[in-house]
Amino acid sequence: GTPRPTHTEDQYGFEIGGPVYIPHLYNGRNKTFFMFNMERLKEDLPANWRFDMPSAQWLTGDFSNLGDFSSNCLGGGSSCLIPIYDPATRNAAGTAQQIFDFNGQINHVDPARFNPVAVNVIKLILASATPTTQRFPGEAPWETMWVDNGTQNQWSHNYIFKIDQVIGDKDRVSVNYFHHQSLNDYFTAPAGPLANGENFGEYSLVTGVDWVHTFRSNLLLDFHVSYQRYWRKDGYPDLQYNPAQLGFDPNLLASLPTKNGFPQISFNGPYGNGAASPTSNASLNPGYGSWIDPSRDNYYMPDDTISVAPTITWIRGKHTL
Repeated sequence: GTPRPTHTEDQYGFEIGGPVYIPHLYNGRNKTFFMFNMERLKEDLPANWRFDMPSAQWLTGDFSNLGDFSSNCLGGGSSCLIPIYDPATRNAAGTAQQIFDFNGQINHVDPARFNPVAVNVIKLILASATPTTQRFPGEAPWETMWVDNGTQNQWSHNYIFKIDQVIGDKDRVSVNYFHHQSLNDYFTAPAGPLANGENFGEYSLVTGVDWVHTFRSNLLLDFHVSYQRYWRKDGYPDLQYNPAQLGFDPNLLASLPTKNGFPQISFNGPYGNGAASPTSNASLNPGYGSWIDPSRDNYYMPDDTISVAPTITWIRGKHTL
């Protein structure tokens, strides 16, 4: 059977703090204090994935096994067939009118009309994974599944550092720094060019200065300035696949900033981009609607925030303003 995935967790941390005292150099026992905290987590989580696989007979244009075998279909037989309509027979409203009929056989498509990119993608899927013989509740007879167990890797660490300084009787200043980093990494498809999943990294840091001044016992000023940066990076580590093997237009591939990697493709129109007629862009005409180049998941998104927050607190009797 399929081996059971492992589950491991390792979490630890520590905190240290107190007055700053350096023998013979500095004595801050009553005025300078520090705090440092560190936390780390590493966890491998078990995961299970299940994906529909295309039926091999579909490559021959035979979709006669595509049917509704749930309780929604009460008639049985051919009445349960899920029809595939010919997009070339669309009316003015854009709705296809006729079911595919090839050599007198309903739900059969002439393979010559197949999008060559779609054919290559299906062949790659069938060659990359072996469907399971298991059957699942609610699964139609024509469905085949690829099932696999895997591991989702997560790790993160946090650092916090703070210094507090007492200046005379009326002023206190503190400086703080916080750093966070985490990574979530897993794959949810067969190995190779079809490997999918997530390689998500998240980073943030916050640093600030806080000054508290006491004018008198009932009147305080707190002046806080902080800077925060958040950024993330998504991406899959393997970008070695050459998409030219799928049969894309060379002009389209030449226009992409990243040349390698398996792309995201949407087939949503006979002429591409959902168009009802050929577009002026020849690279869109073969029949794939939208293309997202292999660099889609590798991006850097920094977000910087600067905050200035002065606060005055006034206490008078039972009231605080």
